[in-house]
Amino acid sequence: MKRLLSAIATFGVLISSSTSAISCSFKSGHNNEYKNTDGNKGDGGLDYGKDKPEVPSEEDDPEPGTGGIDESADPSKYTDTLFQLDKNRSYIYTSDKNDVTIANITNYDEIAKYSNSLPNLISFVNSEDSKLVSIRVDKDKIIAKIKDITNPVLTTIKSIKPIQIQIKSKNDGKQQVDFTLNIQTDHLDLANLQNNVKVNYFLTDDDSNGMPKSLGYTSSYLENLSNSSNSDHEKAKKDFFDKFINDSGININLSDVTITQSNSGENGKDIEFNIKGRNKPDSKIVPDSNIKLIINKDVDPNEVFKNKSLEVNVFSGTFQSIKSRGMTDGDKQGIKALVFEELIANSGIADYLKKLSDDNYARSTTQVLKNSTINLNTKTLSGSMDLNLAYLGLVFKGNLKVNYHLVEESRANLYSEVTKNDAYKKYDVNREFLTDQTSENILKAKLQLYNQLSQDFRQQVDQNEFVKYTKFTESAKETSFTRSLSSYWQVKYWAGFSEFGVAMRYKLIVLPGSKKLYGHYPKTFWNYINTADPDKPTGGPYHVIVDAIVPNVPNADAWKKEGGASGGSDFTGYEGGFDKEFTEGLGWWSKSKHNQVETPNRDGYVQNGEYNEGYDILKF
Repeated sequence: MKRLLSAIATFGVLISSSTSAISCSFKSGHNNEYKNTDGNKGDGGLDYGKDKPEVPSEEDDPEPGTGGIDESADPSKYTDTLFQLDKNRSYIYTSDKNDVTIANITNYDEIAKYSNSLPNLISFVNSEDSKLVSIRVDKDKIIAKIKDITNPVLTTIKSIKPIQIQIKSKNDGKQQVDFTLNIQTDHLDLANLQNNVKVNYFLTDDDSNGMPKSLGYTSSYLENLSNSSNSDHEKAKKDFFDKFINDSGININLSDVTITQSNSGENGKDIEFNIKGRNKPDSKIVPDSNIKLIINKDVDPNEVFKNKSLEVNVFSGTFQSIKSRGMTDGDKQGIKALVFEELIANSGIADYLKKLSDDNYARSTTQVLKNSTINLNTKTLSGSMDLNLAYLGLVFKGNLKVNYHLVEESRANLYSEVTKNDAYKKYDVNREFLTDQTSENILKAKLQLYNQLSQDFRQQVDQNEFVKYTKFTESAKETSFTRSLSSYWQVKYWAGFSEFGVAMRYKLIVLPGSKKLYGHYPKTFWNYINTADPDKPTGGPYHVIVDAIVPNVPNADAWKKEGGASGGSDFTGYEGGFDKEFTEGLGWWSKSKHNQVETPNRDGYVQNGEYNEGYDILKF
C-alpha cells in the first residue's frame, strides 16, 4: 500500500552536519558508582575553587572558572530549565598547550541568573583521567586543557583516548550529562580507530516529524549513498562523513582522506565505505591507514532504541487474569508482542524496519518473539524482556533488554467517536490537503478533522497527541474487473483492491504508542492478540473471523474478510471475543474458500502488515 507520509514530508535526513547542535538535556541523572554525593569530597569531582584529590584544583589551574554562574545570579532564584550543550562529544589534541572549548551552553542567556540550573560540577568516571586533562566551565563554555603534553600516557596514543566525564548541575539531581572527550593524537591511525569508535550506523530518511519518510531501497538518500552514479552521491557521502565525525567526537579533515565505497549493499542494508589516509605532507592522518564504516548491518540496538522503560496497555480481561493468576505460557506470546510493539512504536522506525527486513516483517517479528525471553513480577506487574533483534533482517547485532510495566487498557477509542449505529460518520477535510502531499497540508488535514470531533474526545486526547499518533493512508478503490480480465492483465486482487485502479480513497490510521489513544499495528493485533487456538473452538469466545463478504469482486461468495492467526495468545478467550471498538480500523486480509489461481498469497499479505486498515471517515 502506498504510504502517504512516505511521499509528503520535506527531507530531514538523519544526517547531521558538522555544525548541528545536540541537546544534552536529560530529565534525570544516571546511576553511577562515581556519582558525587558530597559537595566537597570523594569521587574525583571538581567543585570550582575547592581542592579535591586527583582532580584539577585552584592550585593546578590558576583560572578554575566561574562555573558558568553570572555574577548577578541570585542563589535564591530557581528554574526547572535544564542546561543544554551543543554536543556531547568533542576532542582535544595531545599537543594542545592552550585552552580548548569543547562545548557551548546553548541556552546560557536563559539560565545565566539561575545558579541551580548551570553546570557547576564536573567529575571524571575514571579518576586517573583527571591527571591528563583539566575541565572547567567558564560562563557559556566548557573548556579543556592538557595538563602535560609530555605525559607518557599521551605520547603513546595511536588514535584517541576517550575520557568519560559527567557534567552536573545543582538542580536537585535532575540533570547529569555524560560527555566524551577524546584526546586525539597528532598522527591519527585510522586502523587503530576502528575499535575505538562506532562504525556500524543505522540510517534512514525522516520527515519533519521524525517519522520515516522513504523506506529501505526506495530511500532517495540511501540510493544516493549506495549508487556512485547518482548525481547526489558525493553530497550524500560527505553528509555521512560529517555524521561519522560528529558522532565520534574526533577531527578529520576531508582533504586528508579518500572515501571509497566497497559495497553498495542491498535493499538499503550492508552499505560499506572505506576511509583511507592520503600520503601528503602536514596531514594529521597516518598515510594509507584506513577504517571501514558499515550502514544498516550489525547495528547496536541500544544506539537506536533509546527508550527502554515501557508502559504497556493490556486489555481488561487479560489484565485481570494476569493480575490474579500471573503470566501463563498462553499469555507470553501476546505480552511479548505488546512490549515489542511499544518499543518499535516510540522509536519512530517501524515502517523503515519493514523494508530492512525484506518485507517479511511479520515473519521476522515472530522469530524475534520466539527467540526472546520475558519475565513478570505479578505483584508489581512489572518485568523485563530480552529481545534478540538479529532476526530483523540482520540489521541489528546482539540482544536488547527492556523493562516494562503493565497497565489496564482505558485509553480513548476512535471507533466509539466516529461511528453511530455501527456506521461511520463522515467528516469534511479539504481534498487538496491530501492530494497536494506536503507535511504542512497533512497537518492542516489532521487539525481540520480533529476540530470536528466531540469535546469529550478532545478532552481525553489533546491535539498534539492526535497529530502524533495518526496518519492518513491511501489505496485504490475496490473494483469489479472480471476474473478473465484480471488474469489477462495479471492484476493482483488483494482483498478486492486492484493494483491499477486509479481512483484513490483516503482513510485515517491510529498508530500504537500513545498513552491516551487506543491503537495497534495490524500485524500485532491479528497475529498475536486476536488469535485462534486450533485446539479450542473457533466459535464463541474464540471467534476471530471478520463477519463480512468482500464486496464488489469477481466470485464474491468465494471470498471472506478474515483476521486472526493461530497459536498466538489466549487473550481472545479472556475478553470473550473482541468488540468492534478494538478491531475496527485494524483491517483484515482476504481468504478464498477455494484454491483458485487468483487467490491472494495469505502469507505475503500478512508479511506486508498493511492489511486494509484505517477508518473510512472522510466525506470526499
